[in-house]
Amino acid sequence: MRANRRDDSSRGDRTARAIAGAASPRQQAKLRKKLTRKERERQKEQEEDSGRQTRRKRFLNPDKEFGKTSLVYQLKHGVFKNEVSLDSLPPPVRARPRDDFESERPIRRNDSRDTNGQTQPGWSRQSPGQAQTRDIDRSASRGGQERRGSTGNQPRDSRPQQRSSGGFREKRPDADRHSPEYSSAARKMMPMSIKYTTAASQFLYGRSVVKAALEQSRRKLYNLYVYGGENRVDSHYNQSMIRLAESQGIPVTIVPNDQQRLMDKMSTGRPHNGFVLETSPLPQIPVTSLGQLEKSSSPANRGPGFHVVPGYQTREEEAVNGTDAFIRRPGGDRTPNPLVLLLHEILDPGNLGALLRTASYLGVDAVGVTQRGSSALTPVVLKSAAGAVEEMTLFSVDAPAEFLERSRSAGWVAYAAVAPPEERLARIHGGKFVSTDDVERRSPLLDKPCILVLGNEGHGLPRQVKVAADYELSIPRVVPDSCIDSLNVSVAGALLTHALIKGALPKKEASPVDDMTAARREAKDDESEVLF
Repeated sequence: MRANRRDDSSRGDRTARAIAGAASPRQQAKLRKKLTRKERERQKEQEEDSGRQTRRKRFLNPDKEFGKTSLVYQLKHGVFKNEVSLDSLPPPVRARPRDDFESERPIRRNDSRDTNGQTQPGWSRQSPGQAQTRDIDRSASRGGQERRGSTGNQPRDSRPQQRSSGGFREKRPDADRHSPEYSSAARKMMPMSIKYTTAASQFLYGRSVVKAALEQSRRKLYNLYVYGGENRVDSHYNQSMIRLAESQGIPVTIVPNDQQRLMDKMSTGRPHNGFVLETSPLPQIPVTSLGQLEKSSSPANRGPGFHVVPGYQTREEEAVNGTDAFIRRPGGDRTPNPLVLLLHEILDPGNLGALLRTASYLGVDAVGVTQRGSSALTPVVLKSAAGAVEEMTLFSVDAPAEFLERSRSAGWVAYAAVAPPEERLARIHGGKFVSTDDVERRSPLLDKPCILVLGNEGHGLPRQVKVAADYELSIPRVVPDSCIDSLNVSVAGALLTHALIKGALPKKEASPVDDMTAARREAKDDESEVLF
């Protein structure tokens, strides 16, 4: 304390002499400010030194319970060195080597040792007729339940049980392991391997999916697996599906009841309805743009349809997709011009399958799927589409914005599906935004072929795709203040597709019943005018 006081007094004297030696009051103020700052830094360093000490300071600190004041130091070098002998203390507990436990460890299968500790081949050191394995007693949890399996229906308590000190009991002899019952039970637990005809083979499952693939024959069909359980032997669906496959020369395999796990493995655990078909991938040619229309049929185009500009393909892709650059319209007389769907980065397989099913139901001529960020045509998609994929013409698109711009030069009109725009944007770009009501009134398919672009479930369509489209199509909201601000992409796609096709469908001739209904409606309108 006295040393600290002397340091403080000497420091104060030096500070006073330094301030007195300044030439002007301004210099004195600057010097006083500088000295004050240094004093604060010194105090801060002292506080840090008191909180953080070196190992030597902490070891020599008499206020701490470790270091020189610890019991260990006092026993070795301190006051207890001559009073207590370290030899009288018990030795420390050390880890035992692994070999010491070999004699105590219960003998397991494939791990028997001789007296010298060497491992010997075989099940155990006992005779070939007996073996000991670990088996925890579960009699308390089962409550005396009879044991089923290779031991028969003999009650568990009636069998002799010999327990060792380790809590293990002897099991059945090795001869039982080679019995037919034991081998069949083990065979049920073994994994079943699936045989692939080619490396690119796919397994289609579900009655509607398999039937559509057999009827359309757009793929290479390899094998048909049919569930042949007792309740399906004389099934009408089984017989019709087998006849359809045999007519095309497709091998048919009847899967018994005990091998149903094989079909479950092919369908990845999803419902297969008793039918699994091994096929090649579905043709999906890459397209860079849509081309000119062909209204009439000719030997070159094989009917009404439209041309496409195919993209690059490898030889393997050409073997699957083909090189045909003409898309035929099966129902060319439904609408004057074709309608094509472009699905941009649809991630959910269920949504993709539902959109393909909607396109087939409403008469869409072709569906394009972007190559990047989209779900592949997995068996889940095919199951969701309920067989619609087999009759739809599919193609892939690498650059959607360029695809729309090039197709516009060939006479196609693109509609991008978006949310209802704000009033300000609708006033500024009035001609760009249209609704389903406008489309139903104008019926654009009567004049030109159209492309409907549907975007991702999360973020919709990117800006460059909206700019490349001719119009932005939306579904008006009936309840403006609802917490739901959008529709599922498959639902929105169905509504927009129906709005585009509805006005282009040919009008039906009025029947006598329709004439009577119209007359009654007119009579009611006249009565209402008289009353009001």
